[in-house]
Amino acid sequence: YQRRVREDKTIRIWSTSMGTEVQVLSGHGDNVESCAISSSGEYIASGSWDRTARLWKKQASGPYVLVGSLPGTSHFVNVVSFSSDGSKVLVGSPDHTIKQFDIRTVLKTDANQESSNSKFHTKLIRALDYFPGTQCVVTGSWDKTMKLLKLYKPPKRERTENFKYFTVLDTFKVHSRRVNDCKFSPGGNTIVSASMDTTLKVFEISNPNKSVTLRGHRFNIFAVCITHDNKYVISGSADHEIKVWDCATGQQIGVLSGHQDWVTALALSPYSRRLLSGSKDKTIKVWDTEEGVQIETLTEHTNCVLTLCYSPDGKYFASCSEDMTIKVWDAFTLKMVKDLRGHVHEVVVCCWLGNNYLVSGSSDKTVRIWDVNKGEEVWLFNCDGGVLDLTVTPENDLIVGDSAGQLYLLELNFIV
Repeated sequence: YQRRVREDKTIRIWSTSMGTEVQVLSGHGDNVESCAISSSGEYIASGSWDRTARLWKKQASGPYVLVGSLPGTSHFVNVVSFSSDGSKVLVGSPDHTIKQFDIRTVLKTDANQESSNSKFHTKLIRALDYFPGTQCVVTGSWDKTMKLLKLYKPPKRERTENFKYFTVLDTFKVHSRRVNDCKFSPGGNTIVSASMDTTLKVFEISNPNKSVTLRGHRFNIFAVCITHDNKYVISGSADHEIKVWDCATGQQIGVLSGHQDWVTALALSPYSRRLLSGSKDKTIKVWDTEEGVQIETLTEHTNCVLTLCYSPDGKYFASCSEDMTIKVWDAFTLKMVKDLRGHVHEVVVCCWLGNNYLVSGSSDKTVRIWDVNKGEEVWLFNCDGGVLDLTVTPENDLIVGDSAGQLYLLELNFIV
C-alpha cells in the first residue's frame, strides 16, 4: 500500500499493485502534512496543520481506525516517524521540538476514555450548565429552545450498545430568538437565560410558564451569571453594558459601564466578591462587586474574549479568545502567568478541571486538556462540530455541546 498526504484534511491509502484507492482516513482539523507507517504495517501515524498527530491501527477485518490523538506542539506537525521496532511515534515540528510517544501509553489512554453523544437540538448548542444536586443539565440553543436533561451513569456492566446517558425531562420555549446563555441558580430549582431577543428570563423549573422577564438591554445579550447567594443576576450585552438585577423583584439595580464593544463573557469569583467581564474590545475588566467600581483592565488578548472562569480555589482565573489562546491569571496580582497555545481556530470556552488542569473547546472541533503548572496540552478529543460550551461534573466527566446540536459525555477515567 501507499499513503498519500492530502490538503483536504485526509490520508488516502492506495493499492500499488491495483492502482486503486483502498481507504480514506478522516479526522484531522486541517491539512495533513506528513504520515508514516510502522514496520509491521499495523499502525499509521499522521501529522497536521491542526497541531496534532493521530495514530491509526489496522483492524483484523482490514481497514484502519483512529485509536489515538497525540498532543502536538506550538506549531504544526510537519514530520512523524516510527521507531525501528514500531513501539514509539516521533512527532516533529518547526518550533524545533521532537516529542516521543509510547504506542502502549496512547492505546491505554484511549481505552480509558469513553464518550457518548446524542443530538437534542436542531441548531447549535450555545450554552449548557450542570447542577450536581439533581444530576440535571440545561442546554440553550440557537433553535430558540432550552432543554432540561437528566444525566444517568449506571455501572458499565449494565450499559447496552445503544445506551444513552441523557434523557429529556422538559423543553422550554420562553425566548423568541436565539438562546446565548443559561445558568442554574445556586439551589438548582431556577434557570436564568439570556437571548438575542434582548431579554433575560428567570423561571422555576417546575413552572416555566410563569417566567419573569428582565428588560433593559438594547441589543443581544451574550452572558449571564448569578451571585452565590442567589440575590443578583448579572448580564452582559452587545450594548456594551453590564447590568445588575435583583432576583426577587426582577428590577435593574445597577449598570457597569466601561467596555467599548460587546460584553461577551462574565465570571464571578467564589463568594461573588469580584466580577470579571470580557469584551469584543479585546479587554478583560475586573470589578469590585461591593463597591461597583472597576479595579483593573487587562489587555493581553488580541481579539474578542469569549469565556472567563475562576479556579475552584479562587487563586487563578482563565480567559479564552478569538486570538486562539487560553491565558491563566493570578487572581490577586492580576498578572498573566500562562499563555496556552495549540488550538487552530478561536477558543470559545474554557473551564477548570480541579485546580491544576484546564479544559478548552474550540471552533476547530476539538476539546483539549492542559496541565496548567507545566503549560502543556495533555489530552485531545475530536467532536463532530465546533465546541461552543462545556462543563465539568464533580466526577470529572466532561459535558460538551457543539455546533452540530450534539451533547457529549466524556468519561476521563485516566485523569481521575
